[in-house]
Amino acid sequence: MTKLFTPEVGMVLATKSGQRMGNATIIAKEESEHGTLYVTTTDFGNMMRLTENEVYELFEVANWWKMQQEKSEEFYTPYLTGFNDPLKRIRNQLELLQEALTYLEGKK
Repeated sequence: MTKLFTPEVGMVLATKSGQRMGNATIIAKEESEHGTLYVTTTDFGNMMRLTENEVYELFEVANWWKMQQEKSEEFYTPYLTGFNDPLKRIRNQLELLQEALTYLEGKK
């Protein structure tokens, strides 16, 4: 497995298989007796602690998220704002989920 980029906090990870899980964001990095663990949260809010190998197994690890972050400063893209701030990204996702809930509740 070729590792071109090192996972880092704030990195948005594109899933390799949408049938297994959604996209995720690395929100923290922890050291354990087994090595470095990356704390991730999926777009749906599930949290996982993954080794670097697990991150590479489950997700595309690339620097595209940095390019998107730079573009978000030039263009209005609400979903992309705050890529480098995991807390802001999670709050943004909560707002989007709340909009979806409001929509669905209105359809009842």
